[in-house]
Amino acid sequence: MSLVFLFLSLMGGQPLESTPEVAFPLVAMAQRMIPSHDEQVMRVHTAMTYIAEDPKGRYSLDFLMRKWGQDSFLMADAIVKGARAHDVDPLILVSVAWIESKFRVVAKGDHLGGAPRSCGPTQVMIVFKGRPTCDQLMDPYFAYEWTAGHIKNWPRRRDGSIDMTKYNGPKEAAQIRLYVKYLSKRLSKEFQYRSSFQVAD
Repeated sequence: MSLVFLFLSLMGGQPLESTPEVAFPLVAMAQRMIPSHDEQVMRVHTAMTYIAEDPKGRYSLDFLMRKWGQDSFLMADAIVKGARAHDVDPLILVSVAWIESKFRVVAKGDHLGGAPRSCGPTQVMIVFKGRPTCDQLMDPYFAYEWTAGHIKNWPRRRDGSIDMTKYNGPKEAAQIRLYVKYLSKRLSKEFQYRSSFQVAD
């Protein structure tokens, strides 16, 4: 356990014994290299902070990360690596993870007969043939890379935008589109960031 304690100390997190749940397997967590905190990771972390803002002050990104027993920079690093692996704008992964789980890595949903049908921060449906297991999706690096690859292969409209209605219907596609535009606009003021991602209406 000493390696895990050292890892969390360097990351600024809390020992696992003091957290309410384990965000992902201890061995995988201990083997992860500390994020480089490059500019893209910082942009994504800022986007996560923006999207988690609550006007009424009931929660924040820091509050949720403490509640889930996770490290926000590690989550941002996982999103960036997944997005880069498949050339997908990371803001879509930020938006999907926020809508689906509030960035909670161990989230399980759509229970049927006591067993979860969706798992991980992006709530991937595991009931279809060839899908990852719930345990695999509780590793954020695996979950975000798998989700980015899945989205990358979706059909595009004539204007080049991704048809996100296939993710979870037109209502959620509209939410993702609004979040991406909102985050891109706010990030542009701080990082001169311009999202290349387009979601079809």
